[in-house]
Amino acid sequence: MTHLKERLGIFTTDEIAEPEEMIRNPKASEKDFQKFFEAHPHFFRRWDCREVYSQVYLTRDEEGPLVPDFILTNPEVQQATILELKPPKPKLIRHQKNRKRFAECVMEARSQLLEYRDWFEEKENREKLMGRVKMEIFRPRLATVIGRSADFRCAIDRQKLSARTSDIEVVTYDDIVAYAKRRLVSIGGRES
Repeated sequence: MTHLKERLGIFTTDEIAEPEEMIRNPKASEKDFQKFFEAHPHFFRRWDCREVYSQVYLTRDEEGPLVPDFILTNPEVQQATILELKPPKPKLIRHQKNRKRFAECVMEARSQLLEYRDWFEEKENREKLMGRVKMEIFRPRLATVIGRSADFRCAIDRQKLSARTSDIEVVTYDDIVAYAKRRLVSIGGRES
């Protein structure tokens, strides 16, 4: 039942309560979230992934390895997403006179994700990783889980900011929990 539940991406009240508590806890670290999502990979089903790989080493000859937090794959449709976790604490938006932009924490995550994506441009790199992730990944989608939804004043502000950085998807921890709540079930029926 547990395996089927995870494959379908359905959730229990207890599973949802744990990340909600972590989000509110100022001492919760990125490593805590990493461990949680490793134990509950179905929280990433919003990306329609079939497999979730944690901290895969992307080796490089002259520099140290790159280590994305997660690589999500769907071999059936040949899609992959590189997912980077950042803490829920930082403010996502920098407000300046007459303009808004994503804050430095988002831009840093973007830079990190673009570096990972560039690694996949080399055929030799893709072939090295193929045995581990069971598909050849080329130009994966990029996403970061970071911050809180309350940082966005309205849906239009969020859309404008997202359009300016369309090469990455910015997902908040609140978005992850909201997705899980939409897929909440209990044994014997739906919870309300």
